[in-house]
Amino acid sequence: RSYRFRTIIALIFTLVFSRFSLHGQELQINPGSFFVINGSANIRINNADLINNGTYTKGTETVTISGTVASTISGSSNIALNNLIVTNTGGVTTQLGLLTVNDFTTEAGSKFTIDPLKAVTVTGITVNNAGTGGLILKSDITGTASLIQNTGGVPATVERYISGASEDWHFLSSPVADQNIDENQG
Repeated sequence: RSYRFRTIIALIFTLVFSRFSLHGQELQINPGSFFVINGSANIRINNADLINNGTYTKGTETVTISGTVASTISGSSNIALNNLIVTNTGGVTTQLGLLTVNDFTTEAGSKFTIDPLKAVTVTGITVNNAGTGGLILKSDITGTASLIQNTGGVPATVERYISGASEDWHFLSSPVADQNIDENQG
């Protein structure tokens, strides 16, 4: 079944269909509201935001954030999704304290940004088909974004804010792989 909507603002909204497709301009869960996924669902958010101020309970859904207009994942409540696919060429920025997903994919031409002091944890597979510009971890004077994931070789841009204090530069180096260490060097 396929349902089109502009905004979901509900006290309780439960998806119980084995094959459910939800298309809309914004998914907003208000304080005190519940959005519960029972089973498999396809949720596509096009050119708009996912805002969780209530309770989102995941199932085996795939959430796709698409379009060409910059979008955000935000709200006062953390969220756990089964699968997240970003196909938005305008970019998607997470502003949640913690976004947890099983599998995460950024498609070619798209961009996913994690704001400073925000965290994303991927418990399954991370795929970034958009190169280093497709996955960006931001940093500023308030702090640095966090990405915890287990997939090797994922291209990304990782920013690191460094103040002008001289001691801040002591821990700055370029990444080095497979460098031989000579114990006889002083």
